[in-house]
Amino acid sequence: MKLYEDSNGLWHVGARTVSTGKNQIVDDGNGNIRIILSDGTTISGNISNITDGSNVAYTSVNDLLGKISGFFVNASLGLGGLLGTLFFIDGQSTDASTETGSINHPFKTFGNAVAAMTDLTKSYALYLTPATYTEVNACVIPAVSSFSIHGNKSTLICPTITINSPYSIYDLVTNGDVIYAYTGATRSSRIGGSLVGNVSISGFEDYESVNFSAHTVTVQANANPLFSHCTLGSKLVSADPTTTITINDCSFSRPTVDDYNIDMSAGGVLVCKGALLNNKSYTSG
Repeated sequence: MKLYEDSNGLWHVGARTVSTGKNQIVDDGNGNIRIILSDGTTISGNISNITDGSNVAYTSVNDLLGKISGFFVNASLGLGGLLGTLFFIDGQSTDASTETGSINHPFKTFGNAVAAMTDLTKSYALYLTPATYTEVNACVIPAVSSFSIHGNKSTLICPTITINSPYSIYDLVTNGDVIYAYTGATRSSRIGGSLVGNVSISGFEDYESVNFSAHTVTVQANANPLFSHCTLGSKLVSADPTTTITINDCSFSRPTVDDYNIDMSAGGVLVCKGALLNNKSYTSG
């Protein structure tokens, strides 16, 4: 098992390649743990040498993780990667105990985890075990300090997903309309995964290698999204003269022949640094 910091300063649970100069914690599966700091300093030992407040030795990094769930958070949001609340979500869990979001008693639905995000002063990280999570009701992320979703290629099916705080989302497929309602100055990011449904953008978001299968992506007043290396099977629409849309090496693949890929007829600024377009490419009204 590996806990690692990526090139953006964000912490994850997984086994990906760690960028040079980033912090990581590695468990070899036999209880031996190494803490590797960004300057190359390595601290090693056996997890059994670490004890809790009752002087009981930990048995694995997973065991330790259950006690330090606040370790993971979006460090790029100025919280240093050391504050926040980590919730585990496992749709295939057979645990009959009360769901707490811990690694041993995970939430079984995405909705249950969101309902537990009650302290608006905190940051939250949601770690999904790969599965398909289906919600009958709309999902509303409250205006917490920040939150992240580590999707691990999971699929979230929900009629509408509304996000009211700065966020980071990784490797998640969302099937349903997504409303990014947060309008603050903190930039958010979505890396990998797909969006299926209509999308409304109101803030400052960076999309990296995201597949948009949405019907329409609407950029609202004062929003400033950046799309990098994305595939957009969607119509991209500016809704207001105050928008700024930046496209960096993206491809458009709208199936409707008699329609525009990009509609700037309401005004706004379009910065295109590379795009492959099909059908009717662009209209400014």
